[in-house]
Amino acid sequence: MQKYLHSINDNVQAKLKNWIEHVSEQQDRSVTGKFNMSAALRLLNIMVGRSIPFASRNGFKVIDFRPGYIKALIPLKPNRNHFNAMYAGALFTVTELPAGIISSICFDKRFIPILKDLKIDFIHVAKSDVTVEFEIPPAQLKQLESEANEHGKSSFVLEGEIKDLDDVVVATSYANYQIRLRNS
Repeated sequence: MQKYLHSINDNVQAKLKNWIEHVSEQQDRSVTGKFNMSAALRLLNIMVGRSIPFASRNGFKVIDFRPGYIKALIPLKPNRNHFNAMYAGALFTVTELPAGIISSICFDKRFIPILKDLKIDFIHVAKSDVTVEFEIPPAQLKQLESEANEHGKSSFVLEGEIKDLDDVVVATSYANYQIRLRNS
């Protein structure tokens, strides 16, 4: 039964992935284009929340996406620490999840993303919601997939700037990831 449920989940995720890719590639300024992108982001966030309930509980959400690019947000309100600033764990969450999301959407289901290490340098106290953006150029995505097909894994680095609502960099991140072929 569990194998059957995983099969259904993989099928739904594959269809959602294809639709999100299609919508993000077809972005335009029309009302329909904006509605489709809004719906795709909502579905993507639902998928992330179902896969990683911790993300939803903390308010993490993807606010922009296209193949190889992601912008994510985490709100201050549910993530305040003892001195009314953003909890360090929330800053870690907003920098760690996007690579897995990019990997899940941009690579087929044969690959799984693995975080090797993540370093965050705190620059200013975050007293508002924060965002982070990451991008992996299309040529690099193809190279990573090709290398992982050949060697079973491929490494990449994502560096980010975590910014508050005033666009002030409150922290920077440096993370080493791999995509690996799943064990069938």
